[in-house]
Amino acid sequence: MIYTAGVAGTAALHLLKTERELNVHSVFNNGMNLVSKTGSLIFIGTDKNGYFPFGITLDPFSTKKVITKSRPQDKITINRQEIRHKDFSIILNQVKEYRPDFDFHLADIGLLRENLKQIDFSSYADSDFSHEKMKCLLDGLKNYSPELESQLRYFIGRGNGLTPTGDDILTGILYGDALNKFIDDRSYGLIQRLYNEDITTLVSKSFIQLALNEIFSSRITDLHHDPSVETMNRLKTLGSSSGLDTLYGIYKTLNQE
Repeated sequence: MIYTAGVAGTAALHLLKTERELNVHSVFNNGMNLVSKTGSLIFIGTDKNGYFPFGITLDPFSTKKVITKSRPQDKITINRQEIRHKDFSIILNQVKEYRPDFDFHLADIGLLRENLKQIDFSSYADSDFSHEKMKCLLDGLKNYSPELESQLRYFIGRGNGLTPTGDDILTGILYGDALNKFIDDRSYGLIQRLYNEDITTLVSKSFIQLALNEIFSSRITDLHHDPSVETMNRLKTLGSSSGLDTLYGIYKTLNQE
């Protein structure tokens, strides 16, 4: 069967130009992840969770057919504008490109800060990501304290799922920094070095490496165009808790003491 992709992120299109063979990494309800030999990731699936820099979207019917025929480790070949599996092909000749949104200067940080206070973050109070843990991490990122590496190692990979809670919180922190710079340059280098290690999931690693370059998914960047509670609630629906975890990171970053 032949299916046609609708939208593709810039990072995904770049990878398809440089790679000739990928493998299926993981399959789930809304799509699947492909991985290159160098560990780069492409998501193929619906736009239910917005657009991703490394994502390629299909309509729900095509997604269902594709994931039904896909299994982890299946071989995927890239041939010009075609992604080819032994049981199907995805054509890219009509694809629209999703480009990174760098309009952070448009954000109404004051309104975003106030509306974030309407989101219930009480579940984090007695968790592994309490106010005290967050304050120590944020202070360390700002002032590059000697304890920063151990603080980051505490967060990185902590939690369950394709994107553990600690990584999603750090994505939120990096988005908050893109809106209002506070992280020391040396802290960026340390984050990059740690995420080059195999201490979290491949999906989290992909999100953080892009976030370090101020590249985020559309559900996140929607916030600096429309910082309403409704926009936040749409982000909250991302994953089992990923959206709320990301919002928590943004909230703590924009409300530092």
